[in-house]
Amino acid sequence: PGGGGGVALGITAAIVYMYIAMAALALRIVGRTWREFLAAQVAGVAVGVVVAIAALSVRMSMESLGYGSGWIFPVVLATCAAALPVGIFLLPDRVRPVDLFSRLGGTLARLPRPLQGAASRILRLAPTVAVP
Repeated sequence: PGGGGGVALGITAAIVYMYIAMAALALRIVGRTWREFLAAQVAGVAVGVVVAIAALSVRMSMESLGYGSGWIFPVVLATCAAALPVGIFLLPDRVRPVDLFSRLGGTLARLPRPLQGAASRILRLAPTVAVP
């Protein structure tokens, strides 16, 4: 009778409330401000927008061409996998989490050699990544 719209809206509201409540708690614990919290989200939102635009464009194009879900899903998945490093690479310097990316150097050293160089270029790391 009523449909699932109200239930979905209630669940969405609860998730948003919990996100805000947990963020407030975390900010209180670490002694940071909402302004710092929101600034830290900019890079992730920017990359998310790039990936979402790519995925939505591919999905809509494939649907308009008459492809079924069995084809659309893997192509959109591959598009997202390709758009993610592009989005990270295109991040402007002012929102780029340089500290986070620089800490990945040790982790990158465990990747196969061809992937180390590609990942370093995408993250724009200095060429100081240790190569075994």
